[in-house]
Amino acid sequence: MSWRTFHYLNLQEVYSVASSTPNLNLLKKNPATDGNDTFNIDTMLNQNWDKIDGAIGKVQTDLGNIKIDIPDATLTSKGKVQLSSSTSGTSESLAATEKAVKDAYDRGSAGVMAAGAAETNAKNYTDQVNRWGAL
Repeated sequence: MSWRTFHYLNLQEVYSVASSTPNLNLLKKNPATDGNDTFNIDTMLNQNWDKIDGAIGKVQTDLGNIKIDIPDATLTSKGKVQLSSSTSGTSESLAATEKAVKDAYDRGSAGVMAAGAAETNAKNYTDQVNRWGAL
């Protein structure tokens, strides 16, 4: 075997020992079999970091290009709505917040109580008129 053949075989052995990851083709070493190899910072670190950085940049670009179009909601179809705390609006394209519902409930409850009190007062007045005659 000539020196050139021997030298070629040694280079092949050195390059065939390192393996690569399936997705980003990152170089990796096996400590059990490659423990005595010289660690090449450029190959094993810098190039791997460049590949990772490039892949992350592509993912960020791809995510930035995603366009999701959600239609507005209607009375008959699902979709996005705008929230509103108004209790006096008539819009059918806004959704009431919890605060708006509570405000409306509180006003309705106060109105029921006021109506009950007015009914009691009217009944008392009617009873008084019936008992004593027209005033």
